[in-house]
Amino acid sequence: MIDYTRRRFLKAGTAALGLASLVSLRAVGRRAIGDSPAAKLQFGLQLYTVDAEMHKDLPGTLRAVREIGYRDVELVGWYGRSAQELRRALAAADLRCVSIHLRPQQVVGALPSLEQDPEWHLRACRELGVRYLVCPGPWLPERIMRDFGQQQATKQSVMEAVGRFEPADWRRSAELLNGLGQKAHAHGIQLLYHNGNFEFVTAGSEGTGYDVLLEATDPVLVQLEIDCGWVASAGKDPLSYLASQRGRVPLIHIKDMNLTAPNVAMQIESTEIGSGIVNWPVLLHAAQAAGVKYAFAEQEEPFVHPPLESSRMNLRYLSHLKL
Repeated sequence: MIDYTRRRFLKAGTAALGLASLVSLRAVGRRAIGDSPAAKLQFGLQLYTVDAEMHKDLPGTLRAVREIGYRDVELVGWYGRSAQELRRALAAADLRCVSIHLRPQQVVGALPSLEQDPEWHLRACRELGVRYLVCPGPWLPERIMRDFGQQQATKQSVMEAVGRFEPADWRRSAELLNGLGQKAHAHGIQLLYHNGNFEFVTAGSEGTGYDVLLEATDPVLVQLEIDCGWVASAGKDPLSYLASQRGRVPLIHIKDMNLTAPNVAMQIESTEIGSGIVNWPVLLHAAQAAGVKYAFAEQEEPFVHPPLESSRMNLRYLSHLKL
C-alpha cells in the first residue's frame, strides 16, 4: 500500500519506488496473453471528461476534441445514437474510437446495459469498429438488486451495495465476466474490466475484491483497463498491478489528483495531469514496459477549468513527456 502521508509515489518523491517497480516488471517471468515488446504509448481522451458537452453537441464536441490534438478516443455508452451514426460522427471529426464503456447492469440512470442484450451490444460494437469493450464495475447480486426495488439506484447507493459484497459475490461477477468475454471473442472483440476504487474493499481472507476478480477471471477472456487514478485513490500502487498483470493490460486511464485520503468510496480530488501528485514519467514508462497500448486521459468533476480546456492542458503535458 502506498503511504500517501509520506508522499511516496509523488511527483516530488524519490524515483526509488518507481525504479523498484520497473525492476520487478523486467523480472516478471510469466508471459501473459498479448505480451510483446514494448511499443510507444498512444495517448487518447476518455470522453467522459467532456460528457456534458457530448450530450449537448456531440458533433461539435468531437470536432473540438480533434482540434485540441487528440486522435484516439474512448466512448461511454451510445449517447442515444446507433453505432453507424456514431461511426459517421467520429469519422467526420477524424477521430478513431478504440474502445467503449458499457454498464453491466441498468442500476443508475437510463443507460443501456450489457445484461439487457449482450449480443445486441456486441453487434453494435462490431459495427462501430471498436477493438475493446470495457465493463466498468461488477455485477450486483440478486439480493442487492432486490433491495433497490422499484427505486432508481444512485451512485452512492451502488457504492454502499458493493461494500456489502461477500467473496462469493466477486466470484459470481467474475463468472459473468468470463461468459461475456467468451461472447465478445466470438465477435472479434476483447472484453476489459475497468476498476474504480470500490474493488479494493476487503474481501475476507482472499484480499480485496479486485484480487478475487483478477484470480477468478480468465486472463484471455477478461483483460484489464487499469484506472491508475482510482487505484492510487484507494491507497494502492498502480505500478504493482502493471507489473503483476503484465500483458493483460492493453488500456489504462490516467487521471491526476491532489492528495486524497485513501478510500474505497469513489472519492478523488481530480486535477489536470501533471499538476497533481502522481509521478507520470515513472508510471507511463512502467505502462509502456508492461505492454499497454493506449493511455486515455480522464478527469473527474469538479473542474477548475472548462472540461475542453482541461483536456487541452492534459494533452499538452503528455505530449512533452519523453518516453
